[in-house]
Amino acid sequence: MFSTSRFKKVKKTKSPRRMSLLHHHSSKMGGKPRPGTRPIKQTQRRYRSELIPQIEVEIDKLIEAGFIREVQYPKWISNIVIVLKKSGQIRVCVDFRDLNDACPKDDFPLPIIEIMVDATTGHEALSFMDGSSGYNQIRMALEDEELTAFRTPKGIYCYKVMPFGLKNAGATYQRAMQKIFNDMLHKNVECYVDDVVVKTKKRSDHLKDLRIVFERLRKYNLKMNPLKCAFGVTSGKFLGFIVKHRGIEVDQSKIKAIQSMPEPRNLHELKSLQGRLAFIRRFISNLAGRCQPFSRLMKKDVPFVWDKACHNAFESIKKYLSSPPVLGAPVPGKPLILYIAAQESSIGALLAQENESQKERALYYLSRTLTGAECLGEEEANQAMEEAHSGVCGAHQSGPKLHFQLKRMGYYWPSMVKDCLEHAKSLHRCYNKLLLQQHKSSIYHASANGLAEAFNKTLCNFLKKVIGRTKRDWHEKITVLPLESQIPSLRMAIQEGLTDEENAKLRLQELEVLDERRLEAQQHLECYQARLSKAFNKKVRRRSFQVGDLVLALRRPIITTHKTKSKFTSKWDGPYVIQEVYTNGAYLIMAEDGLKIGPINGRFLKRYYP
Repeated sequence: MFSTSRFKKVKKTKSPRRMSLLHHHSSKMGGKPRPGTRPIKQTQRRYRSELIPQIEVEIDKLIEAGFIREVQYPKWISNIVIVLKKSGQIRVCVDFRDLNDACPKDDFPLPIIEIMVDATTGHEALSFMDGSSGYNQIRMALEDEELTAFRTPKGIYCYKVMPFGLKNAGATYQRAMQKIFNDMLHKNVECYVDDVVVKTKKRSDHLKDLRIVFERLRKYNLKMNPLKCAFGVTSGKFLGFIVKHRGIEVDQSKIKAIQSMPEPRNLHELKSLQGRLAFIRRFISNLAGRCQPFSRLMKKDVPFVWDKACHNAFESIKKYLSSPPVLGAPVPGKPLILYIAAQESSIGALLAQENESQKERALYYLSRTLTGAECLGEEEANQAMEEAHSGVCGAHQSGPKLHFQLKRMGYYWPSMVKDCLEHAKSLHRCYNKLLLQQHKSSIYHASANGLAEAFNKTLCNFLKKVIGRTKRDWHEKITVLPLESQIPSLRMAIQEGLTDEENAKLRLQELEVLDERRLEAQQHLECYQARLSKAFNKKVRRRSFQVGDLVLALRRPIITTHKTKSKFTSKWDGPYVIQEVYTNGAYLIMAEDGLKIGPINGRFLKRYYP
């Protein structure tokens, strides 16, 4: 049985007073507030009378522990925030949001949780420790103490130690811990802020590793919380996961939190669900595909409607989490196996590795949602360019046109523009193969292209004979012309050796396609007009009037019955009375002499004040 009785002295006995490394590297909060920042004194908050005695008790505890001191005339003052614990007691926190906004961020990197969890597995003995009072073990720099001043019912105090709530507290603590355990990290110690794990490959060597760690803790006067420590165990909770000698499991509390959640009723609750799923994403196969029904609700200006597809997806995730997999950690030196499964809107992957029994074991599940344009490999890119340039639907475009066509088809790769230009240049021989001779005409001068002008002349003469008097139906008559599109013309029919019947069928098919293209063009036009209207209406400030209101009307170009006497005459005429209100901001107005004008848009009216 594992025993730590010989280390009781380390945990309970106070270390001699000495200046520790944590003191030498006092918290600087990422530096002073940015130059020119105006100090902020938050407005005093009010608290319920029954809470004031409890607040004073908590403040007395902080004073007795030596964590805070009284201060006068501070430039920055924050308020306290009362948080109720499950036990019914209170926790006194400080609202440092204004101070955090004014200070630069410390970009010292925190360890990656997945890597630390993987590095903890595969050990016969583990010891989990948690820092006592956490951040409060680091002293504040003397010149920064008054910046943490906060207001209480007893007075104004500031912190002598680094408090919770400062945005750089985590980075500062991590920097200190890495200096303390610099020569042990990733060997027999893993440390994430105030969570420390001592790991040993062989159980017989674990006491020796613990002795080294305890001596280091005593040297730097760093204390652990004995109520949150576990020594010499084979498994334990670390950073939200259950770490074992044989693998990694999801903490059941994380699963219960998701399974007990009701269906999201708004975007905030949906984001909360996705955040919890993202934390355990490595355990869920094709998470992106399972959450695909939720993606529609995340888009901007989309009403939140939890439909049947969302309900089924949510229930499917809950069912999957009822028996989550146990994952392994990658073993260095052994080959990794990658399985990929592509779906219509997502792609999933599984990273696996063979264990000692030559059986594959899952290490990590990955997934992502596919967007409109996805990257192609070199071989796939060449195939796409060949098809778009010279394939059945190819038009032998130039490099920029080829790039534009591929983008519309949904393809992408990093060197896309360069490859398209080179591909188009290298295939100039296709023009020689088709015995085509290219003649360049003057740019922006259509009359220099004789063949095009001659064809346009013939086309106009033909249309004059078939269009009606209004000349507005020419687009309807153009569909009967034997225009050459793909292969319906007589010249192409002879060249391709088509019979009259085959040529006629192809010509009819092309005419049917023209109707579809016309409808498609009309739809594109309506969509374009709708977008223009929406963009314009965003900037329009509508003027609203009621029947009987007095208004002035713009003289020109609306009011044509009244002549302008001179150029100095006001451009507004009236007053008029609103006689009738129409939809879309239109009105019928009436002058004093009974003359009715309208309908007239409200943008040409303004209110008249006698």
